[in-house]
Amino acid sequence: MLINNDSGNVSLVLAVGGDISEGGGRPIVVKNYIEAYVWTREDETETVEQALSNRDPDCTVRLVSEPMCEGLAMPASDANGFYTLAEGQQRPLRFYSFEH
Repeated sequence: MLINNDSGNVSLVLAVGGDISEGGGRPIVVKNYIEAYVWTREDETETVEQALSNRDPDCTVRLVSEPMCEGLAMPASDANGFYTLAEGQQRPLRFYSFEH
């Protein structure tokens, strides 16, 4: 997937997971196996399409390398980060902060 915006292109090749927060600054997170891209909507009226197409991500988070790590979720009570979980048994639940 390639997002075209006014400031350039953001490649989301092999996007494997994502989530949209209901609280806080209403972040949108889309990830591949290497990085997660974070956009924060301007206000409650900005759509997901507008947020992704109008500007570059507000933050890019480098992820720990894990095979088959497609699971991503943001806690409903905290819009300051997200969790990832890889497939399989005994896999760690990892938290990544938007602030780094």
